Amino acid sequence: TGRVVAIVGGKGGTGVTTLALHLALNLTERHNQKCLLVDQHPALGDASLYLGLPRHQYSFYELVYNTDRLDKELLQGYLVRHESGLHVLDSPDAIDTFSHASPQAIEHTLSFLADNYQFVIIDCPAGMTDDTSAAIRQSDKVAIVITPELPAIRNALRLVEYLVSMHYPDKDIDIVLNRHAKNSPLTDGEIEAALRRPIAIKVPN
Repeated sequence: TGRVVAIVGGKGGTGVTTLALHLALNLTERHNQKCLLVDQHPALGDASLYLGLPRHQYSFYELVYNTDRLDKELLQGYLVRHESGLHVLDSPDAIDTFSHASPQAIEHTLSFLADNYQFVIIDCPAGMTDDTSAAIRQSDKVAIVITPELPAIRNALRLVEYLVSMHYPDKDIDIVLNRHAKNSPLTDGEIEAALRRPIAIKVPN
């Protein structure tokens, strides 16, 4: 079974999609892993745009709605393939295309994907929706991306508290500090003290 990594932002604009793309491409190109990137935005996600890929007529959510007949053959028709070898499940290209997906269908779909890839990287939308909660429950690791600003740190603390209250393993929650700079108004120590946990990864500005 492959590993599922959910990447979620402390707030919008922290760089979740960019970091998810770089992680997925790094695993594919440098480490020769069979990797799938899931754009879980319910509409207008940017993953395929950043990768220079055409929009697919089918999205991750359409796959979720067909989870009752999910198999390898069906999956092939939903994938977008990047020249690096990375596979992508796109987000819907229209607004309000789908009604709310059931958490059980999302979990079942991600479990199936983990059986077919070494890594499944989920680009989660900002906020803790039912869909994101379902994706996190199926994940082996959660990376919460923050920037050195108070709203992102405050929201990240709330996310951590929520996940722990839902019995997600504390040890599998990582804080990723994006746009890290030595002259930041908030020091690393102040951020770690506010979050009551260490910064796992620092990405330079």
